[in-house]
Amino acid sequence: MCLVSGLGGMASMLVGLKATANGVSTIPGLILYIYEPRQLIFYILIAVMTFALAFVLTWFFAVPKDVLLED
Repeated sequence: MCLVSGLGGMASMLVGLKATANGVSTIPGLILYIYEPRQLIFYILIAVMTFALAFVLTWFFAVPKDVLLED
């Protein structure tokens, strides 16, 4: 998760995301980017991609194989 969060932060920096305040993220964080549509679109896109990548990496590398096997 730390690796994926770092990649999300790097992607945010590369596209020039800038919030109007600090402290909130995810759904309440949308309020910080509502003043500029481009910022809001990038925020949503990066949040979804970060969630998806974290889910996939967790599924493949952190879930024990015996949990995935059907009886």
